[in-house]
Amino acid sequence: MDELNYTREDLNKLKIFNKGGFEGRILIYNDHLLIKAFEPYLRGIIDFDNKKLKLIRLNQKQINGKILIHPHQLVNVDGQFEGYTMTKIDGGITIDNFTDFRVLVNLYQKLFQKIEILHQNNIIIGDVKHANIVVEDNNPVFIDVDSMAVDEFPMEHRDFCSNTTKSIPNISDKIKRNDETEIDKLKLLACFITSINKNKGNIMDKLMTSDLSDPFKKEIASVLKQDKSNISHNIHDLFDEETKKTSRR
Repeated sequence: MDELNYTREDLNKLKIFNKGGFEGRILIYNDHLLIKAFEPYLRGIIDFDNKKLKLIRLNQKQINGKILIHPHQLVNVDGQFEGYTMTKIDGGITIDNFTDFRVLVNLYQKLFQKIEILHQNNIIIGDVKHANIVVEDNNPVFIDVDSMAVDEFPMEHRDFCSNTTKSIPNISDKIKRNDETEIDKLKLLACFITSINKNKGNIMDKLMTSDLSDPFKKEIASVLKQDKSNISHNIHDLFDEETKKTSRR
């Protein structure tokens, strides 16, 4: 994997694309690539070596850029690893900015297909939340790749749960009883439900008062109530049927 080398002074001259969360900044490298630069004071708190090895492995896997943001080059600052370049999505917005029911059903159908591909490649997203899904030209993409689990390299912030994840009934028990691929899909399912129904209430209320068809509601309610999940069993068929129904409305 190619590497870029900066001095601290030269890195700080780059324009900021966005703040990038508590871990670091997103900087503009060129018209096509961004740099995610980790805050240097986090060295020793966050395992930079783990991040570096994961990024190298992800780069080797060559996952399609329409599935997740692909890491291109490692970035060293004053001789130490401190970030990576990734594809710049100029027109992308996070999925929580969408409100049209038909559009959301279509986007999440694609996301469930893509998450299966990631799992087949031994990649666990872990931090599945609206802020980590960017949509450009009706194509949803998973971002924040350095926090994911890849092969033998563990995910970051394993014990952290977003508010959407916390809304899943008995989520602590589910995490104990299911493998990480099922938890990934449960989290994505919770994102879907809170996307299609932004009214107040718990996740079951949101599901049952949504515009989804009754068979979809019944099946997903059953999934959410069970401590042992098997979301892959028929989730794709459910979305196929729902897509057909929404197109007729």
